Amino acid sequence: MLNAFFVVHNPEAYEKRPDVLGFYVKTDLDGKPLRNKRGEWEPENSIVNEIKSGDKIVYYTRGDYLIKGIFEVEEKLKENDERRHKLWDPDIQFKIRQVLLPKTPVDFRNIIFSGKSTLDMFSHLDNVKRQWGMSIGMKNYIKKITQRDLQIFEDAIKGKAPEEEVSETAPEFERKHLEIQFKLVKIMKSYAYSVHVARNDKAKIMEKEEDILENIPDFHSERITDITSRIDCVAFSEYNLPKILAEVVDTSGTLTESLYRLNEVALIYPRSKEQRFLIIGLKV
Repeated sequence: MLNAFFVVHNPEAYEKRPDVLGFYVKTDLDGKPLRNKRGEWEPENSIVNEIKSGDKIVYYTRGDYLIKGIFEVEEKLKENDERRHKLWDPDIQFKIRQVLLPKTPVDFRNIIFSGKSTLDMFSHLDNVKRQWGMSIGMKNYIKKITQRDLQIFEDAIKGKAPEEEVSETAPEFERKHLEIQFKLVKIMKSYAYSVHVARNDKAKIMEKEEDILENIPDFHSERITDITSRIDCVAFSEYNLPKILAEVVDTSGTLTESLYRLNEVALIYPRSKEQRFLIIGLKV
């Protein structure tokens, strides 16, 4: 499945090389790029590793607030490729091509403040109009977005008015625990993850017509998979790898159980820098 990404560069980068994307690499104390086990440069943002040919890019320039267009990734450029943007080295770079360019400037703020189509990429924010700027990072930022968000950007570039949407009120739950789980599902899905909810709570979340995984992926041994199926919320990548494992804690008793489940997975499952184990406490 092809992915879509929201990329932030500065206007100067777009003016000099609109056919190339560059992303910072990790460096040692001497400023030399760090390499992974395959000998490739390691990006500062691990999402860069997910980019592949054919993926779509929403190109945004910070400072002028403009959506420059929709681009398609052609290939990842090798370190010695002459087509690289020399001013950015050392960077991980991709060759891109234009797919859809606006005839008139598209101000990103007009999409955000329209009040008609809230972007999934901001669904985790309490106040989008105040917090969106801090949410998208600086001039070398990348975020995976949903196909729905990609369509909203395409419509804006084509000059189509966003469709009116029925305002969505948060569903009511009999327990605060379920309410927090529901919000976690929304946040995880805004990052284009598939989400599994603890089997005891799954039916309650699905009753609210929220699209979650019916069955947990077979990502490891039967024992680890079974333990993970009882964790409150687990976000899976497109390759069915657990990225975020979150437990909602009500009491000290449930804290012990939650820590046990997370610890069992953390001890046995291969460690990854991208994995996150979270404990969410309830306000009392």
